[in-house]
Amino acid sequence: MELDEVARELYDGSPDDFVEIRKARAAEARSAGDRELAKQITALRRPTRSAWVVNLLSFQADDELAGLLDLGAALAQAQQRLSGDDLRQLSRQRNTAISALVRRGSQLAQVRGHRPSEATLREVTDTLQAALSDPGVAEVVRNGRLTQPQSYGGFGPEMIFAPAESRAEPPEPAPGTAPEDDQATPDERLHQQRLDELATAQQALDRLEVQLTRVEEQVQRAAEDADRRSQRLTELRDQLRRAEREADRADAELERLSSERDDLRSAREEAEEQVSQALSRLAGD
Repeated sequence: MELDEVARELYDGSPDDFVEIRKARAAEARSAGDRELAKQITALRRPTRSAWVVNLLSFQADDELAGLLDLGAALAQAQQRLSGDDLRQLSRQRNTAISALVRRGSQLAQVRGHRPSEATLREVTDTLQAALSDPGVAEVVRNGRLTQPQSYGGFGPEMIFAPAESRAEPPEPAPGTAPEDDQATPDERLHQQRLDELATAQQALDRLEVQLTRVEEQVQRAAEDADRRSQRLTELRDQLRRAEREADRADAELERLSSERDDLRSAREEAEEQVSQALSRLAGD
């Protein structure tokens, strides 16, 4: 028994069974004399519902998930090149990929007997966005061992995926020298200012794109629900019209039968009178 094998069983399975299976596997490891493995198994944490849905994607839709995560580097390169056209195109691809994966995750969860709520799917969306922007989150998502939903910091792919040397803190200035920012040329400061403006604008665009995608999906679901209810209303109206026609026919039949009953009663009274008269005449004879 290997840790990866146990982790796959736990994180691919239902969170409802997590604790029981973890306890059983840890006991098996201890029985086999592998106390270190038992300790590692016990340390595995139970995932939330949204984290579990993301883990399902890593196990059941790994190619699609890898395609999304690969967009992170492309977005970073486009931002470093200041390529607005590439950024817009890649952002659309990213949002389309995230939406598709969220739908896929919902389907996988429903097959396992759990229908994710809107709140759960929002956390799945946020986690995928965070994985796209943060290599550390991306690695956990790829491995299928996520335990908590993640949030996108909104700093933009360039700041997250930039080479380590470009993110390193600047060295302390030597005594008696001006800080590095003061040594920058006007052109360098202007370029940095424009980079900051781009990061801010990209952050706002990213958030709007995610919100727009989410609302568009809600609109689609609402439209489908409205269509179903409209169709049901049409069916009920048809049923009402049929019921009204049947009620009219029933009223007409009731009126006909009532009239026939009244005629028969009158005929019976006349017949009874004739019988009475005949009996009287017979008695007189």
